[in-house]
Amino acid sequence: MLEAIFLGIIQGLTEFIPVSSSGHLVLLPELLDWEERSTTFDVFLHGGTLLALLFHYRKYLYHLLKKSLHKNGNERNLIAGILIGSIPAGILGFVFKDFIDDNLKSTTIVALALIIVGLVFILTDYLPKSDKKISKVSIKKAIIIGFFQPLAFIRGTSRSGITILGGLTQKLDLKSAVNFSFLLGIPIISAVFLYDLFDIISNGAGEENFSQLSVGFIASFIFGLIAIKFMLKFVTRTGLKWFGVYRLVLGLIIILLL
Repeated sequence: MLEAIFLGIIQGLTEFIPVSSSGHLVLLPELLDWEERSTTFDVFLHGGTLLALLFHYRKYLYHLLKKSLHKNGNERNLIAGILIGSIPAGILGFVFKDFIDDNLKSTTIVALALIIVGLVFILTDYLPKSDKKISKVSIKKAIIIGFFQPLAFIRGTSRSGITILGGLTQKLDLKSAVNFSFLLGIPIISAVFLYDLFDIISNGAGEENFSQLSVGFIASFIFGLIAIKFMLKFVTRTGLKWFGVYRLVLGLIIILLL
C-alpha cells in the first residue's frame, strides 16, 4: 500500500514538474527493488494526473469554450491549436507504440535524456526573455510546439519540459509556455488514458486490488494539483535552471550506480 501511495505521489509531482515522470517511475522501482507494477496501476496514476489538469483548468477551459461559441478568434485559435498540436504525438505514439515500449525505456536512455534536456534547461536562463502571452499562440505556433511533444516518448525527457521548451522557441513568456504545455497535455493524456482503459476492459486488469489503485489515483491527483500550482509560481520567479541542475545530478547518479 505504501508503494502505491509513493508511486502516486511521484507520478503526480513529476508529470508536471519537468523532471520526467516516466523516468522516475522506471528508475525508482529498480533502485528500490520493487516489483514492476501492472499497466492497470499506471493507467490509474495517469487518470489521477488527468483529473488534476481538468480540475485546475476547469474555469479557464469553460471560458475558452464559452468565448469560442461566440466566434471569438483568439479563443477558437487556441482551442484549435491545442487539438491540432496534439496530433503529431497521437499519431506517432499509436504507430510506434511497440517500438517505444521495447526500445526507449532503458536506464541508460533515461539517464542520457535527463542530462541532455537538463543542460538545455540551464542554457535557457541565458536566452533573451520574451513577453508573448498564451492568447497569442497561433495555430502555426501550436503545431510547432506540438512537434516537440513526441520527443517525450524517450523516457527521461519529460512531456511538460520538452513542450515548455517548444513554447519558448515560439517566443512565449515562461508562464505562458508552462500553461500551454499543461493545456496541450490534456488531449494526449486523455487519449492514452482512454486507450489503456479500453485495453484493460478488453484483456483484464492487473494484480493490484482496488484499494491500491484508489490510493495511487488519489495521491497522483492531489500531488498533481500541488505540482501544477508550484510550477506556475516557481518557474515564473526562477526559470528552468534549477530543474536542469536536478536533472543533471540525477542523470549522473544513475550512470554511476546503474
